Amino acid sequence: SHDAGFYPYNAVRNRAMQWARGDLFFLLDADFVPSAGLVEEWSDPAGREELAEQLDRDVAIVLPALEVQGEGVEGTARVEALVRGERGPVLSKLRRGEASGFHVRQFKRGHGPTDLLRWSTSSAFYPVRYARGYEPYVIVHRRHVPWYDERFRGYGRDKIVHLTHLAELGVKFLVHPAAFVVHLPHPVTATLQHTRVSGQWDRLLEIFDEANAEIKNHTFVPVTTLEDGCESLAQLASRKKERQGAE
Repeated sequence: SHDAGFYPYNAVRNRAMQWARGDLFFLLDADFVPSAGLVEEWSDPAGREELAEQLDRDVAIVLPALEVQGEGVEGTARVEALVRGERGPVLSKLRRGEASGFHVRQFKRGHGPTDLLRWSTSSAFYPVRYARGYEPYVIVHRRHVPWYDERFRGYGRDKIVHLTHLAELGVKFLVHPAAFVVHLPHPVTATLQHTRVSGQWDRLLEIFDEANAEIKNHTFVPVTTLEDGCESLAQLASRKKERQGAE
């Protein structure tokens, strides 16, 4: 088929969710590193229990996404220093411009709603409203997570549709007051160039527009080869209400 040569990011994500054993999912790209504080919180039974209590209420916890200046060995060293740091030094680096919000210049909608200015002064979880184009990295309970649409092959728009779907299901977004993730710099992937020059970029835009219209009308069903993946938003919402009534 036309898109057979494009990397199936969403199909891989679906298999990861299908085979995951735990109840808490961390939806994070492979080129991001979580802060040491989050790793400690996740490793500590009490900290993990606190996260689980938050996530039990139809909530996705947003991890602010940062990036550093520099490439190669130098950039990697800066990422390592940043993720090991406490919140105070991280905020200082943000103020000095040594770190910034991820892709705030290229695509502000992607992480803008997280509101790093508010995060820099917050000591508690705070809610943010989902907006079109928002694609934060989140921790969420597996029962709230729909499948990814496997029509998205190649680079672009794959995560946005999934998070729009998640928001339309009624999941609320809370920003973690201390933890964060940092992008690990790397060369531009060949997948991006291949997607653009092949015409796949335009095809993905068509799928994106179609999916968003269906999400708005509550008729969206993510295309997947998984046997239990064929439920519409309306069916998922109905099943959620039935489960809540039983509780």
